[in-house]
Amino acid sequence: MLTACLASGYGSPANAQVAAAPVADVSPPAAADGDATTDITREVVQRHLKTFGAGDLEGVLADYADDAVMFTPNGPIEGKEALRSTFTELIAEWGQPGTTFNLQQERYEGEHGYTLWTAETSANVYELGMDGFVVRDGKIVAQFFGAKVTPKK
Repeated sequence: MLTACLASGYGSPANAQVAAAPVADVSPPAAADGDATTDITREVVQRHLKTFGAGDLEGVLADYADDAVMFTPNGPIEGKEALRSTFTELIAEWGQPGTTFNLQQERYEGEHGYTLWTAETSANVYELGMDGFVVRDGKIVAQFFGAKVTPKK
């Protein structure tokens, strides 16, 4: 499902030029309540990580807007019912004994949140994973997922 690797062209000179573009150039102007918005985004993303880690499917879904979209290497996952199916599978994999998750970085600015992580489940090694979030009105409206995943079997 979400075990797709990053595109094989990642790291090529053309992509390096794109990656070097300043993030601020693509971000919307900061809201007047930028600090409050950042705090809400941080709270929502950290709660999302906690409920996912606890295997709390309803808690995970409660953080998403009804029309939320998760963009993955395998295509978009649109709406809460599709997210329910995806997270049911993910929680089954990640809920196995011996699963590890190491949060390497987290950044928040306004309605944007970003996490960089590594993990290992009984089925896969996640050598590098990232999630980007857009949070509006206390709900995740968009999530961007990418990872380099190596199956164990």
